[in-house]
Amino acid sequence: MIEKTRELGRYSPKTTLLILGLSVVVFLVSCSLVGYVLAKYGFLSPYIAWARPDSTTYIMWLIGIFGIIAGLIGIASVVRSAILLMLNPKERKALWKHLCMHARVLSLTVIITISVTFLTLHTFGVTGTGARIEFRNIGRGWNCGHTNSAYYVIQDATEWAYIWNQLAKVLVPPPPPPEVNFSEITIIAVFMGECRSSGYWIEIKEVIDTGLSIVVKVEKTYPGWGCGTLGVITNPYHLIEIDKINKYVIFDTLIRIIYC
Repeated sequence: MIEKTRELGRYSPKTTLLILGLSVVVFLVSCSLVGYVLAKYGFLSPYIAWARPDSTTYIMWLIGIFGIIAGLIGIASVVRSAILLMLNPKERKALWKHLCMHARVLSLTVIITISVTFLTLHTFGVTGTGARIEFRNIGRGWNCGHTNSAYYVIQDATEWAYIWNQLAKVLVPPPPPPEVNFSEITIIAVFMGECRSSGYWIEIKEVIDTGLSIVVKVEKTYPGWGCGTLGVITNPYHLIEIDKINKYVIFDTLIRIIYC
């Protein structure tokens, strides 16, 4: 029977259950990641260059796509084996026996996978749960001397002076950086970079403490096709201050396109 099974290319009941279980878990988790990206940006919009999703979203998108492919390949690789096992009464009994024997392990694997997935999504602020942190605006506008797209978590006076001098160099004379007590305050600064027209905007919408990390929700606004804009170069920015933090900061960027 063993030799015949090998010739047919079938797996043993134990191997079939293991591959099938892991493949289904990978497939479901990957579908959740892809579903999140599609819900956030819309169908296929990660491929639209001017939508500019953040790097974290790209990573989640790629992991989700490859995970779905891997899950489907894993499921397909054992489908024939599972069908042959179910058609054979003796092997069907062995399959059921292995399923009962490993039911606890499979259940524990599913529970751990779901828990880890939820914990990861919670850490990245995807679940939307956590304590909202109050913040105070320092400055926000359309034009500044910082021409690159960048996010900053500023924890000391040296970095604050460097960022401020870049921002204020378009002013004559450039004002000195505001005094900040960095033993009690953390500054978060977001810059959209150089834009070729008006209609672009960047804003920090909220700051969330997930317990494991600090998630900064950033919204970037782009003018859609047909919108009347001015042919001027803009550099949108937003600076805020919050009470001192020492946790890892994750920036979650949402793209909003205004259609005219």
